[in-house]
Amino acid sequence: MMTSEMESERYTSQRWRPTDDQIKMMTNIYNYGVTHPSRAQVVEIASRLRTFADATEYNVHCWFNNHGNRVRRWQAEIDPTGTLFSQLPLYMYGKNSHHTSIFIEIF
Repeated sequence: MMTSEMESERYTSQRWRPTDDQIKMMTNIYNYGVTHPSRAQVVEIASRLRTFADATEYNVHCWFNNHGNRVRRWQAEIDPTGTLFSQLPLYMYGKNSHHTSIFIEIF
C-alpha cells in the first residue's frame, strides 16, 4: 500500500508551484532587466529560491521563459501597435489594467 501512495503522490505533485516569496524574487529579477538569465544566473537564482522552498534550475528556466511570454502577451493587449508604452516599463501596469485611454488623453 505504501508504494501506491508514493506513486500517487509523485503523479499528483509533478507541477512546480512557486511560493509567493519565490515569485516575488523572480519577478524582481525580471523587472530589474534579467529577462533571459544565463545558465550561471539560473543556477544562482535556483539556489537562492531554495531558501524558501524546493526549486530546480529547470523550474527557473521555464518560469522566466513563460513569464516573458506572458509579459509580451499583456503588452500586446495593452498596446497592440507597440507605440504608446515603448518608454515605460510594463511592470507598472497590472495584468488586467488597460490604461490606454488615460495616456491618449495626456498626449
